Amino acid sequence: MLQTHHLQFLAILFLYTLTCSETATTSIPQELHIGFSVTPESWTTPFQAVLSDHSGNFSLGFLRVNQNQLALAVLHVASSEPFWVANPSHAPSWSDNTRLFFNGSLVLSDPETLVLWSTATNGDRVVLLNTSNLQVHHNGIPLWESFHFPKNTLVQDQNFTSNMTLLSS
Repeated sequence: MLQTHHLQFLAILFLYTLTCSETATTSIPQELHIGFSVTPESWTTPFQAVLSDHSGNFSLGFLRVNQNQLALAVLHVASSEPFWVANPSHAPSWSDNTRLFFNGSLVLSDPETLVLWSTATNGDRVVLLNTSNLQVHHNGIPLWESFHFPKNTLVQDQNFTSNMTLLSS
């Protein structure tokens, strides 16, 4: 009788753990639609994911830089290595006033300087591919992609042309 209760407890614990892990991995969306908006949470360190590729290997989100500055980055989850970073004219402070939203363009803004960075597109969704390529789509066609704006990392299947600049930190 005791063994039966022990096995039932282990089965319930296993199912609960499985449910919790599925909830944790599916709470990050795999695409963003018009109307999406998020602000950085002050308690999140050092990275707050807002979009994930379907494999869970890459995430787009707020990356804490130098303790109090914020960057929008595509991060390789396992290594915490940023593969792409948006390049705003000045790095905003990590605050609840900074906002990432999608209105056809993916936009990073704050009330003081308004638009810090934007894709300047008219899309209907944002996706992150399992290659780490962040894309803004309209009717399934990519209008903008992070692979066209490399920072300090090139990845497989990313074309690098003479018109592009590779920036190193």
